[in-house]
Amino acid sequence: MSTKDKILTVSKSHFAQNGYEGTTMSMIAEDVGIRKPSLYSHYSSKSDIFKDVLTFEFDSYLSFVREILSDKNQSAVEKLSTLFIEHLPRDEKKEMDNEFYYRFIKYPPVEIEEYTLSHYREMERTMFQMFDAVVKEGKEEGDIDASLSSRQIYDTYFIMIDGIDTMKGLYSFEHVKKSSENVWQVFYRGIKA
Repeated sequence: MSTKDKILTVSKSHFAQNGYEGTTMSMIAEDVGIRKPSLYSHYSSKSDIFKDVLTFEFDSYLSFVREILSDKNQSAVEKLSTLFIEHLPRDEKKEMDNEFYYRFIKYPPVEIEEYTLSHYREMERTMFQMFDAVVKEGKEEGDIDASLSSRQIYDTYFIMIDGIDTMKGLYSFEHVKKSSENVWQVFYRGIKA
């Protein structure tokens, strides 16, 4: 792993655990195993590091969604189901990704709030375009109710995922898993043609 990659990995962990304000350049440098002046040779400020972490996270998430939604071996409903299942809690790395994502979407750093929110909106527009194509495919396959708009389905789908993410800290893995299965069944009945 390059020094720059290590800086981003360590920074993401600190931002997720300590927040933007609670993370310092000294903390990052120490955990990367470099001196603070060396860190400044890679990044001129904490906000520059944060922006790169944010961009990497959004790009990674879009790649993850794109890979699932472009699977030619699955029907549209199967793609949506797979994407839903892939959002369920499984491992520690994924939970750190979620911690970072939700912390900074709900509470973006004040000094770069506009940057954070504009990049989030851009990512969401791209994601909606991918999702819209799958919903249209599902309507053509006769599996998704044609009277529902892609926006209605998209909004419901991601609010459902956000709700499950909220449950993760409150309930056991098994409870969240069972609740997720129930939620998917109700969602699918609602969009089924």
